[in-house]
Amino acid sequence: MAALNGRLCISGRVGRQPAFSRTDQRFGWDPPERAEAGAELVRRFRRTYGTTAVGHFADWAGLGRAHAKELWELVDDAP
Repeated sequence: MAALNGRLCISGRVGRQPAFSRTDQRFGWDPPERAEAGAELVRRFRRTYGTTAVGHFADWAGLGRAHAKELWELVDDAP
């Protein structure tokens, strides 16, 4: 959940394991508004995988179908 809220990032590796940092401590970065962050996630998914079904997005992001649909609807389908 910390990563979904823009508060956690992978900042390196310790051996074979990822090392995590809080974004505000590492970069001084404040996340965008929740709706904008969700819409950007959908836009990046669509750029990479095309405009597939919302179910594919839900599975890929590890989200419940209702939450994925809510985010999916934030993005206009027009190019």
